[in-house]
Amino acid sequence: MKNSKTMYGLAKTKAIEYGPRQYGKCAGFYLTKGEMKTLFIEEGFNTNRPTMGNYVGVWLELGYIYTIKQDGYDEPVHFFLLDDGEDGRYIFAAERTYPTLHWWSGVKAVMS
Repeated sequence: MKNSKTMYGLAKTKAIEYGPRQYGKCAGFYLTKGEMKTLFIEEGFNTNRPTMGNYVGVWLELGYIYTIKQDGYDEPVHFFLLDDGEDGRYIFAAERTYPTLHWWSGVKAVMS
């Protein structure tokens, strides 16, 4: 079994591989609850046990992810918070993909 830190790294990498995506009025690098569950299954976890929820809870508490559920969507998503100090190219990719992500547009970019 992989520990929380390792699973966080794998989940964040998977979110970055998918690229920046928009979710309602937010955009950034995220995994849906279903995508997160699939990742945990692929890594040998039994998702009927509380481990996945515990790991996600730790990531939330540490400020590594931001989970939201918007009206009109079936499941919540887990945004991975990225900053320029870590690797600015990811933020710039999101800005290029969604050029309307300005504070005056009412769209919130959650990757930093």
